[in-house]
Amino acid sequence: MSNSVSVSITELVQLSCATGDLVNTGPPGPTALQGQRAHKKLQKERSEDQQAEVKLESIFEFEGWSIKLGGRVDLLDEVQRPPQIIEIKSCLAAPDKLPESQRAQHWAQLYFYGYCKLNNQKLDSIKLSLHWINLNDNSLVTEDRKLSRHELQEFCEPALRRFLQFHVLIKNHRLGAINSAKSLTFPFADFRPGQRHMATAVFRCIRDKGRLISEAPTGIGKTISTLFPAIKAMGETHTERIFYLTAKNSGRQAADQAVKSLRHNGLAISSVQLSAKQQLCHCSNGSCDRTDDGFCPLTLGFFDRLPAAREELIKLQHIDTDALDAAAHKHQVCPFELALQLVPWMDLVICDYNYVFDPLVRLTQVVESASKICLLIDEAHNLVDRARNMYSADLSKQDCRAAIKISNTQPVLAKRFASLDRAITRYTSEATEPSVEELSPLAISRAVAKCITEFGEPLNGSTLPPELGEWFKTLYRYAVIDELYGEHHRTIASQKNKDRQIKLACLNATDKLLTSFSSFQSVVCFSATLSPSHVYQSNLGLPVGTLHQQLNSPFDSDQLGCYICSDIDTRYAARKASTPTLIKIIEQLYRVKPGNYLVFFPSYAYLNDVYDLFKQQHPDIPVAAQTRTTDPEERAVFRKIFEQAGDVLGFAILGGVYSEGVDYIGESLLGAVVVGTGFPAVDTELQLVKTDYEQQGLDGFDYAFKYPGMTRVLQAAGRVIRSETDRGVVILADRRFNQAFYRQLMPSLWCLESLKKHSELTPALEKFWRSN
Repeated sequence: MSNSVSVSITELVQLSCATGDLVNTGPPGPTALQGQRAHKKLQKERSEDQQAEVKLESIFEFEGWSIKLGGRVDLLDEVQRPPQIIEIKSCLAAPDKLPESQRAQHWAQLYFYGYCKLNNQKLDSIKLSLHWINLNDNSLVTEDRKLSRHELQEFCEPALRRFLQFHVLIKNHRLGAINSAKSLTFPFADFRPGQRHMATAVFRCIRDKGRLISEAPTGIGKTISTLFPAIKAMGETHTERIFYLTAKNSGRQAADQAVKSLRHNGLAISSVQLSAKQQLCHCSNGSCDRTDDGFCPLTLGFFDRLPAAREELIKLQHIDTDALDAAAHKHQVCPFELALQLVPWMDLVICDYNYVFDPLVRLTQVVESASKICLLIDEAHNLVDRARNMYSADLSKQDCRAAIKISNTQPVLAKRFASLDRAITRYTSEATEPSVEELSPLAISRAVAKCITEFGEPLNGSTLPPELGEWFKTLYRYAVIDELYGEHHRTIASQKNKDRQIKLACLNATDKLLTSFSSFQSVVCFSATLSPSHVYQSNLGLPVGTLHQQLNSPFDSDQLGCYICSDIDTRYAARKASTPTLIKIIEQLYRVKPGNYLVFFPSYAYLNDVYDLFKQQHPDIPVAAQTRTTDPEERAVFRKIFEQAGDVLGFAILGGVYSEGVDYIGESLLGAVVVGTGFPAVDTELQLVKTDYEQQGLDGFDYAFKYPGMTRVLQAAGRVIRSETDRGVVILADRRFNQAFYRQLMPSLWCLESLKKHSELTPALEKFWRSN
């Protein structure tokens, strides 16, 4: 083992010098753009003797190691005696309002700058200065410390010792992880048809630092076909780390199971699965007993107890929700925050899209080390809409009024909210119909900024009420998106149900995705529905030169019976008239061969209308319906129906949690009815998305409505055949499916039969079920 290491001062300080509480009693820090502006402003105002953005490096021989430390100093004055190093920090409140743990980190960074400078020039002492600029009033607060070589050694050498201990742990683990990845064998007896082709393409993409779109039909085994070659590429040192991104819990669980199967073959990498904060954080799931001051006890002294918990989990290697909970309970730290602290040291991170792409949620550690990371993006078709949402923000007058009531004991805060409330009222006063502007409203931007300014000031060290905390996040998102507002944004003002709303709507996030993708070592986007691939390359912001792969289904066409009912029109204006026909189609499907079936609808209103009538007309057929609930227990009850063979007719939503990323194996699902072509609901925002596509020279209606709709259709239909032994049927209930546009997007597996009349469905189904 080579006893030399290079590390940035920022990374070392974050790892070895963090102490105290996680609690932030003041406002969050400025946005990146605000911080950059503050730095540039002070650097421009520097004296002639001060140098800006000075690269500083120094090598220390310490306990048998050669440690190279590096960083970039904001301002350096070498004319002074002793020399002066100035670190600039921007904030949104007076510096004495900042948490002590944050101030201590600021000073620790400066101490190491001074430590390096003294080591390079053999000086006896140095002057260190922290300049805090409060962006709310542009006030500048400075604090100076003159430290000797001995004083800096007393602080820095224990921190170096802690860093080295952790570095040795990580280095030893890394060697074992690479060796195990290099010798790893495929965890199953053989590759499925198409699986080897997909795995080969993924490996080559990572090896060549490329970009790949892979459309892999249901049944190929996309999860293992991407993770296995990515881990093999890690073993060959083509990439250092892997991020497996997915939009749904089921996707994270599938990835976790794939990693477990690889561990049985000797894999020894570290992995963590990041769950939503609502699931892990005790404060979010209601299991936290707060202190009298309103603080979560698991955040008090968090950084003091973090090292032991972190080391324990890294040695464990496979870190799922149960492992996080156990370690968090043992060391009395917040499990959600513990998971985030593990991310920089994990070989594999399984998480939601937002940890990489959302400007407010994405992890700093990911951005800083992106060039060493391979992205595997599961169900990549979902990223198009998700990215638009990540770069959008909205405000509600009702929420603002609620915040005013909650803050009645904080008069300054309530006053700011009232000003924002008036600004929203003025802007939306004439929006009886949704109105659209190209620019964001300046008056509201100013009002939001003033609210954010006041948030940290009147609390006097206490925590925010949970409701105000959520409102603050809403305001902060609005402020950040307002800064990022660009040519693909529009402001939509509307009045609905006695509420007034303003939305900064992102119509096209491809430029944001392109920027993000460009920083990563390699990117693999995969899904069963990425056709036409050029459309998804454009929508995902992937660059010219992206490789495309389209694989055939591993299943036989005689496993699936696929029928178009050509005498039904499910367009909005015709829905009421066509409901009797639809009910007859559903009944025929069930009567021919009773079992579990799912009927997918484009909207809840349509679903509920048909569901109620069907129950009245056919009370002997067991039914269940998806509701708008997000309650995991209620969802689990619905999902449990389709875990084994049964005889229930389920009514669900196209594009919902039961139509994508869910495996219904064997006779747990005999078939599906897809009602309509999956068009998303037409509203002002989607019409603007259509126009945005048209301004790019594309067919706006196809890109905004038809392609996303057909993706939902294909995803729902893909639930039926999940293994080599499955047989089932898909009914496409809409005459539009006969159009060439839709036909060309249908998989080769589908041997379509177009029925002129729905009465022909029964004999067609009987023939299918009689066949072998």
